[in-house]
Amino acid sequence: MRKKNLTQEFLTNARYAICESFCKIHSTIDIAMMAKKLGKSMEESETWIVNLISTSKLDAKIDSAKNTVIVYSQVPSVYQQLLDKTKTLSLRSNLLASNIERGKVQAQREEKIQSEIQFKDL
Repeated sequence: MRKKNLTQEFLTNARYAICESFCKIHSTIDIAMMAKKLGKSMEESETWIVNLISTSKLDAKIDSAKNTVIVYSQVPSVYQQLLDKTKTLSLRSNLLASNIERGKVQAQREEKIQSEIQFKDL
């Protein structure tokens, strides 16, 4: 019983993921084609797509007259793109500084060991 529920849940989530990715790529989607891909009837498919749109961050609407889903492009603002690009900049900078410092400390240790070896050889 539990295995069947997990299988059904997996298939549902896989359908959502595939459909969401498909919607992000295409701007107009035929509901009949989507119903065929989902293995559902037109009515089930339309209800399912409505749920997908409401639960995901898709900016889309259903045109019932043409039986299509119209997905609007979601171009992030320049400000958001800048934030996304620089989000890890501070972390990477600190990591780089740490690695440089670690390299200096290791070089000093090696110098000290070399000088001790040379001193013992005298």
